[in-house]
Amino acid sequence: MNSSCRPKAERDLLGSLLAFYRNKTSTSTVPINSTPTGDLTAGGSTTLGNKTYTSITFSWPEATNISGTASYKVYASIVNTWTTLEEVEANGTLYQDFTDNITSITIPNLIAFQFYRFDVIVRDSRGTKVLYPHFCVQMDPNVTGTLTCKTELTGVVTTFAGSCGAAGSFATGAIIPTARYNGNAGMAFLNNKLYVADSTNFRIRVIDMTTFIDSSLAGSGGTGYTNGTGGSAVISNGVNLVTDGTDLYYIEIDNKGVRKIDPNTGTVASFVGQVAANPAPAYVDATGTASRFNLLFTGAYNFWDGALYIGDNNQRIRKSTVPGAVVSTVAGNGTGGQSDGPALTSQIGDPNGLIPYGNLLYIGSYSATTIRRLDLSTATLSSITAGLNTSSGKNFAIMGKFMYIADETAHVIRKMDLTNSSVVTLAGLVSSPGTTNGTGTAARFNGPAHMLFVGNSLYLADRGNNCIRKIE
Repeated sequence: MNSSCRPKAERDLLGSLLAFYRNKTSTSTVPINSTPTGDLTAGGSTTLGNKTYTSITFSWPEATNISGTASYKVYASIVNTWTTLEEVEANGTLYQDFTDNITSITIPNLIAFQFYRFDVIVRDSRGTKVLYPHFCVQMDPNVTGTLTCKTELTGVVTTFAGSCGAAGSFATGAIIPTARYNGNAGMAFLNNKLYVADSTNFRIRVIDMTTFIDSSLAGSGGTGYTNGTGGSAVISNGVNLVTDGTDLYYIEIDNKGVRKIDPNTGTVASFVGQVAANPAPAYVDATGTASRFNLLFTGAYNFWDGALYIGDNNQRIRKSTVPGAVVSTVAGNGTGGQSDGPALTSQIGDPNGLIPYGNLLYIGSYSATTIRRLDLSTATLSSITAGLNTSSGKNFAIMGKFMYIADETAHVIRKMDLTNSSVVTLAGLVSSPGTTNGTGTAARFNGPAHMLFVGNSLYLADRGNNCIRKIE
């Protein structure tokens, strides 16, 4: 039947269908442009909303001068310095493909403390695409706002607090250049305050990052074991201090356990391990104060599973639930050495450095030249060849694809590419301790210990120098 003989309503419907399919074919064959061929514009910058340790919400203004429907594509990538839409689409990590008419998104299941870059691309019905301005953040709610999308450190070393090479006792209300530390080690950042384990002064110190005033949160200045608030609490020496985003956890060497500290009140309570000063070493998996440990040199809280991981000199990695304090063993068979395979039957020698990366836990050993990697999902251990010094403490921080390693007795900060395990020296000179500030190998450290990122800056406990250094 000739179309001219069809009823008018049928001809109109057929014409509409033909136009629809022509438009679909036309849209699918129009080249995708990274710059507008018409007037499509991104409409402005993204706006950072709520951020936790593992999730982020952000929004963007609706695109303008749209031809047809606007669709938006979202990338959540490890921090990088791409500048073009083509680079983002070729290299970025896609979170959500083109979706019509959305102007905000919440992205969960990110890695705590990691640095991310977020990109939004808008596309109209012609196939024209425009890249919104990108932004980068560190996944720490205490670091507000966005950051420069810096992918690695340049190695510029300065002194942040204390006087390098000058040990001293606590003085009330000192500004950080005049503050003195003695064997300072672990650090945690919470509520815009930097908490410091001043190990041999037997105090937990706190630096207000707005006023830069140093004060004492907890500890009497003498060693022992007494729970209490502020100066009435007695703690022993320790080399690590971590946070779960609410409380602080102090890993004690001599007291062979973990104390829980309220950062608002300075109240110190028993968490896991025997309630005693310098108890005999033991090994017991149990709940709270019924559990037993050997010397403890490291710990880390993992936001991936909400657990505290502890490096025990029983040649094991122990795990404590938070807040339940149920202690179990997750890796190591109790004998020294290094072997890979099922976590509970493999060997871990004297673990003294831990850093979580989602379901992966990186482990530093005092006696080994390698870094171990515990896959918490599969309960398997593997080794990363890193060429580090033996008889040296190893502590970690991560920015993007790089792991930074404090190689303690080598007196240097290393940089390892997590994609291929290649290692270079970022700052310091091997076997050359000192106090010098500078860039790269011109800088000197003395027993660098625990590190953490606050924004784009790396803060380092230069333990042998009794000061805190800052690396950009």
